[in-house]
Amino acid sequence: MASEYAGFTAGFMVSEHFHPWTPQQGQNAFAWSFMGALGTRTSLPFGMALTCPGFQALRARSVALTGYLLKLLDDLPVEILTPREPSARGAQLPL
Repeated sequence: MASEYAGFTAGFMVSEHFHPWTPQQGQNAFAWSFMGALGTRTSLPFGMALTCPGFQALRARSVALTGYLLKLLDDLPVEILTPREPSARGAQLPL
């Protein structure tokens, strides 16, 4: 790459938000394929800055994991203080 021939050694940092923060950042979904292509063309180091799944995806995982833990705890002699209804509980299960 021209940057290597020019003497640059710092490498690259790619912001790979799959879902753009704003509509003007529609190109962000191509960050993963860009990094693959970049890796074939340079020996400079490069990496990613952040993969943000979004709060809806994080909440869905939280509900699923706490639900699974509730199911496992049902067979143990503990008192579960967390509401059983997914919409009423957070990401923790106080016992």
